[in-house]
Amino acid sequence: MYQFLYIMEQFYSPMKNFTRTVRNTFKAYLMWFSLFMLSFSASAQVFTIGTGTATTYLLPINNLYNFSYTQSIYPASLLSAQGMTPGMTITKIAWFVNTANASAANGGWTVYLGNTTQNSFATTTNWVPTSGLTQVWNGTNIPSPTGWKTITLTTPFVWNGSNLVIGVDENAASYSYTSTMFRYTLGATNSSIYYYSDGTNPNPATPPTASSRNTFLPNIQLTAISNTPCSGTPNAGVASISSTVGCATSVNLSSSGITNGIGISYQWQQSIDGGTTWTNVTGATSASATVIPTVNTMYRIATTCSNSGQTAYSSSVSYTVYSCAGSITMNDSYGDGWNGATMVLNVNGSAFQTFSLAGG
Repeated sequence: MYQFLYIMEQFYSPMKNFTRTVRNTFKAYLMWFSLFMLSFSASAQVFTIGTGTATTYLLPINNLYNFSYTQSIYPASLLSAQGMTPGMTITKIAWFVNTANASAANGGWTVYLGNTTQNSFATTTNWVPTSGLTQVWNGTNIPSPTGWKTITLTTPFVWNGSNLVIGVDENAASYSYTSTMFRYTLGATNSSIYYYSDGTNPNPATPPTASSRNTFLPNIQLTAISNTPCSGTPNAGVASISSTVGCATSVNLSSSGITNGIGISYQWQQSIDGGTTWTNVTGATSASATVIPTVNTMYRIATTCSNSGQTAYSSSVSYTVYSCAGSITMNDSYGDGWNGATMVLNVNGSAFQTFSLAGG
């Protein structure tokens, strides 16, 4: 009898261990799957910080020297004004390339982000230490083509609501100069600090005395996700449009002050009858969109919280389509087609630009 019980125990013990292993594995899978689905239920939103059109080669990298290290402090108020909230996770960052340069000489980037109470760089040694920074990306980031150049962070970063410092270490060991490479917006005094050299590759852990400081804040876009589930009625926010009139060309729609978080979704809508009837814009399901209106059109963004089932609608913006017709008028004082003549470019019957012609 004892032998029989022993044999049965030897048979069932592996089965119990197997069952326990399967159960634990299934629990782990469910936990991973829940986190995976949670990440998709949070709507990523793009926040644009800076709209200036002035250009520089100094920041975020210096493309006139082999090596550079820069830091720029973006006040919390700038991020909050665009609708970012403390606790959001930054997953992407972009800089605006004004003039492209496809040389690999400008491509060796290491990017750092940090939360800081520091408002500016008081001296040329007042760098934010690496102990207060997180390396979020390292690789090749060539400033080409023009427009927003976006990198996806290998280490997402949680913004805690304080000032945001962005550091960029460029290590390509060569350079290719373009004076108007990046766009920037003026910030506070000494908002940025930078070092550059042909012979010394600075170590961000022990940065040397900076070459200089300035007020330039490179224009950036931050893609971020809120980690807080939505509830109740979301904020309607304010819609904006890049142009209100034109000849059926593309325009950019953007929004500010809208709710973001887990369970939030966006949908741009349009109306061609003065706001009586609204229809969804196909594919326009983020906080910004690009559209090409062919008739007079109104736009708004709908923000929906799936947890509450509530939807809020922003104020509307309008675009008026002109039927643009061009013509050229020649005014020839001397009758020879050149000397003293002017050429006028007309749009919709009005003078748009006048050109003076001279004989040679």
